[in-house]
Amino acid sequence: MKKKKIKESGFFILLVSFLLFVLIILRLIYLFYSSGMLNTNYKDIDIATAYYRGTIYDRNNQILALDTSSYEMTIDKRSINGISSFSSLISPFLNMDALEVENMIRKAESDEIVISTSITENNVEDAQRMIDENRLSSVVSLEKQIKRNYPSKTHLMAVIGRIDEKRNGLYGVEKIFDERLSAPLILSDEAVHGEDITLSVDLNVSYLTDLIVESYSSISSSYIMLAVLSSSDNDMLSLSLSPSTSTSYDEEIIENAISPSFELDYEKGRNRYEIQNNTSRILNLENGDACYLYDKDYTIVAYSQDRSIVSALASDTKAILSQI
Repeated sequence: MKKKKIKESGFFILLVSFLLFVLIILRLIYLFYSSGMLNTNYKDIDIATAYYRGTIYDRNNQILALDTSSYEMTIDKRSINGISSFSSLISPFLNMDALEVENMIRKAESDEIVISTSITENNVEDAQRMIDENRLSSVVSLEKQIKRNYPSKTHLMAVIGRIDEKRNGLYGVEKIFDERLSAPLILSDEAVHGEDITLSVDLNVSYLTDLIVESYSSISSSYIMLAVLSSSDNDMLSLSLSPSTSTSYDEEIIENAISPSFELDYEKGRNRYEIQNNTSRILNLENGDACYLYDKDYTIVAYSQDRSIVSALASDTKAILSQI
């Protein structure tokens, strides 16, 4: 009898231990699954970090390229209850009046309408408050967009460059200094910025040279390049191209403008300003001529496939620059 009780007690302890073991295993499986360790469907971590490329400046601290944040509004046309009143609510945050918004919604072919807004970091809370107070969360959603802006538009475009849809540099400074301009990929509650870059170019000089190139392009369909460098240190002040794509000659032509071979007779002890003042040189290339016109303040480099305009192009540039 005593042996039977011991046997039953041992079986009971074994059963309880087994059940506890099973419960522990089930609990571990649940924890692993809920934490995603056994979940094969990967989910991106929701990170609110905003990454901004560095700003590009000219030598006078004028902005050539910068990232700005704006918001896009997505409207579910099917969920709107009263288009006129809805249009009046959202129009203050768009670049349209209420009637224009209403007409846009009525004419939209898609049920989902995506539109740019005038919402910035300064008034995004006001926009979200309007959405919440009017119970429009099922109708309207806001999405932050970071866009690259070029205030100078096409001026100095060949130098500044542009970025692609993945925000990587395509050409120019945007590509050359892409690593420095790109924001480091770190998690932060605050915005992360890339390094700012200051160039030697002068936007004001660029405006002038672009106008000169444009005027000569109206009388010649040939390719034109016009560059202005600082005589004191050979810094590039401006590069204007027509059309706006460079040729294989451009880099070689500019290198010739600043190479030692064009600084003439240093061994005679004459300073560079004396040597190069009012001095011009013509470089004959296979498909055109390059004119180098040296002045006390500027080195002007003009190239065109139309040989007849090269000297005049450089001389006119010198005359205009002497007036500023």
